[in-house]
Amino acid sequence: MKKIIYLFVFTLISFTAMSKGIDFSGTWNLNKPKCTLNDQFSMAPSQLILSQTSEILDVEKHANFQGQDITI
Repeated sequence: MKKIIYLFVFTLISFTAMSKGIDFSGTWNLNKPKCTLNDQFSMAPSQLILSQTSEILDVEKHANFQGQDITI
């Protein structure tokens, strides 16, 4: 009987965790001291701003190229 209860609780927790989904919304910054990108990737974004809804993922990229800030 205890095994059935434990199995039921585990299943309930698993379904609850799966139903939330993953939300990537927020601001993500490139850690330049740990970065191994070389000069070929000078336009690589240094900051990403993500906003997520149930159907859409908006991505705004910020980079610095030749001293100018660029938003992609």
